[in-house]
Amino acid sequence: MLKISATQLEAFRRYQSGKISWTMLEDTILKKSPPSPLMSLGTQFHELLQADTVTPDDCAPYFDYEDITEARKKVNYSCKAFEFKLRAVVQTHYGMEVAITGVADQILPGQVIEFKTRYSPFQYESYADSMQWRLYCMLFDVPCVNYKVWELKRDDDTNACKVKSYNDFVLYTYANMERELMQSVTEFTQLLERYGLSSHPLLQIDMQTT
Repeated sequence: MLKISATQLEAFRRYQSGKISWTMLEDTILKKSPPSPLMSLGTQFHELLQADTVTPDDCAPYFDYEDITEARKKVNYSCKAFEFKLRAVVQTHYGMEVAITGVADQILPGQVIEFKTRYSPFQYESYADSMQWRLYCMLFDVPCVNYKVWELKRDDDTNACKVKSYNDFVLYTYANMERELMQSVTEFTQLLERYGLSSHPLLQIDMQTT
């Protein structure tokens, strides 16, 4: 069975809107490139947020302990359901069954929490337009997704990062959202079939054994 992740569906939206090329979309779909240094720093920031405790040594050499301590004050540790993965089978408009998957940074009662890092000025639209939170609302059956976004300033020579700004906002479900989401899933699966990618091993899942 074909599987589609939230990351791939968002990349498809960006491709449709002309923000990335087909080559970049294909690279995301097939995971051709290793994580960039910026992505790796973002992953480490996430891990520091989700850890039970942190020390200055944990943060070194790329993050400031006081920055991380302040960032952790924005996290609700009463529920440590971090990196929560879920999969569901949906049907496209032309009847094909597809497994959609998502990994929430954190699950709290009634909402998904997403931690984000960026290295450019904050743009609300880049998150509000995303397919990720829409898919998460449907997949995790919640009415909203809470984004917590830290803008980092990175030293080009040392890779050391400082928190420059923080934004916190919530995006809510709306009428016809699920229909729009399934339209995107349908169009994405059609594109994968058109380019012969729907049968690629990386995009297949055996529902009998998982």
